[in-house]
Amino acid sequence: MNDKHIVSKHHATFESIRQTAEEGNEAWSSRDFARILDYTDYRHFERVIEKAKIACSNSGQDPEDHFVDTDDMVEIGSGAQRAIKSILMSRYAYRQGSSQAGGADPDHPPQRHCHPLDGHPGTSGE
Repeated sequence: MNDKHIVSKHHATFESIRQTAEEGNEAWSSRDFARILDYTDYRHFERVIEKAKIACSNSGQDPEDHFVDTDDMVEIGSGAQRAIKSILMSRYAYRQGSSQAGGADPDHPPQRHCHPLDGHPGTSGE
């Protein structure tokens, strides 16, 4: 599989989890984001979110403009639903999270945590 195909696949994944509000605002669920980065335990991904908020603040942006606490409804065994905490992230927050997930320079992220729009190849398995 060539690099162009890999980037195209990651871009499609990124776009497939995008949520668009009636007024046209885009957002990405932190839980969906954690899944595509292969985090099996969301609590570990929460550290990535906290680092991304710090990076956002350090770049002069207000994290509250890019990270919004929300609840996702999930089905439980009985067919009922319960709320679990999540965060809606702006495109900017998503990019901050991508770079923080790998703990590397955002222009040279590790293969596993490559941002789908940066043009770097990546793989999902480790």
